Amino acid sequence: MRHTYQSSNLPFHQMYSGVLVGQNPNSKGRCLGLGSYDELESHGIDFMAILKDVEREAEHDKQTPTPKETLLTQSINDRVRRHSRSTSVAQTENFEVSDIMGDDEDYSHEPRIQKENREVGSIGGHVYYEYFKAGAGPILFTITLLSTLISHGILHYSDIWLTKWTDKNQIASAIDHDTRNYYVYIYLGLIGALFVTALIRLTTWFVMCMRASVNLHNSIFARLLRASIAVFDNNPVGQMLNRFSKDMGIVDEMLPTTGYDFNFTLFETIGIIITVATVNVYLIIPGIFLIILMVIVRGIYMKSARDIKRFEGITRSPVFTHVSTTLNGLDSVRAYGAQEAFEHQYYIYQNDHTATWFLFVCASRTLCLITDCICVAYLVAIAVVMMVFPEQIGNGGSAGLALSTALMMTGETQWGVKQSTEFESQMTSVERIIEYQRLPQEAPLDSDDTHRPPPDWPSKGAIELRNMFLVYEGSTKPVLKNLCCSVKSGEKIGIVGRTGAGK
Repeated sequence: MRHTYQSSNLPFHQMYSGVLVGQNPNSKGRCLGLGSYDELESHGIDFMAILKDVEREAEHDKQTPTPKETLLTQSINDRVRRHSRSTSVAQTENFEVSDIMGDDEDYSHEPRIQKENREVGSIGGHVYYEYFKAGAGPILFTITLLSTLISHGILHYSDIWLTKWTDKNQIASAIDHDTRNYYVYIYLGLIGALFVTALIRLTTWFVMCMRASVNLHNSIFARLLRASIAVFDNNPVGQMLNRFSKDMGIVDEMLPTTGYDFNFTLFETIGIIITVATVNVYLIIPGIFLIILMVIVRGIYMKSARDIKRFEGITRSPVFTHVSTTLNGLDSVRAYGAQEAFEHQYYIYQNDHTATWFLFVCASRTLCLITDCICVAYLVAIAVVMMVFPEQIGNGGSAGLALSTALMMTGETQWGVKQSTEFESQMTSVERIIEYQRLPQEAPLDSDDTHRPPPDWPSKGAIELRNMFLVYEGSTKPVLKNLCCSVKSGEKIGIVGRTGAGK
């Protein structure tokens, strides 16, 4: 069997036992004749006329750009268009897509390359659920949570225990040996328990994140390998590279550390507020206001930072796409002398990405400045409460505990809010990766029992088509309509026609 649109192959059809001559489907495609070369020639099939028509169409194709070239010409910027006009590339003013596709075809004039999706609003809870589900089961997640709570509880209780020890020294002029050993042994036990629980917390967290990263990568890689061809036709290679390079890099390297810092500072801040409140119950009031202000400031910041980070991911994809396509077509770029045009287009993509990244950095630094001001106000509020209610503070050890612990709030809160926003911003990479878990898949490799061929299939190299229709993606009308034919074993079939004729 042989199909061709090369005019040079027409004379060799005299050697074939059967020739099928079809008419262009754009002209209500139909079969003009079927038989040997001599039979078709005797029935008035003029092969020389067909040869001349094919040569004219080939000459017309050389002078007429393709629809894809027209779409590229429409999308490129003014400077690239000016540069293209100075080269020997043919102009496209008189070209219409209908010249090739046919007037009766319902083709969309939009490009087939899909724009990259951008989610809006906050990160959905399902994204966090999918991430932690990929990294840990119920047991590992429970161990991580319990070790975090216990370690922070021991950390702050050790400070309270030191305060009690100091107060005991102030009350009694001398402490007996057994009492001193009692406080020392309890403190050493707390430090030992803190070391063990902190080690468990650290290990389980990073094991969970490592498993999540590996499982997410394997899941989307398996989906991409089994994705339909339309996925590769409609999505630029830069988008796929972006998922597997930058997004997976963030999930591998940055997200575990950022998430651990956020987890640590969150429970550390709660522990500081509780520790300060044990000195004076009124000190919990500025702590509550601190939390409320931090939540409000973070919410305002995240409304912009979240979308800025998403825009940063979207503006990053064209950079990868442009570099990849330029390298693949480097010979053509140099042949037409379009190096400056492609270089200029790269700078445009790079500037767009740099602008969004710089805006994200500026927003995060502004957040740090505001959180510092709020923490300073919290320290002032604690000092005022201690001056207004001195009788409820107790001795100097308790006052020192409250001030020293609250002083830690400045660095912890600023870092915690910043890392929480970074954590949510970086979770957009997980969100983008999870999108590839929904890629349309090809049919399974093994057919089910209802469509499984017999074990001895194929016994003959025969092909039978019954009422076959063929529709290209993006079109609403079939290219081949109700096609019925049989090709017997050992037959050689030749199909002649121009590109896009429906061979």
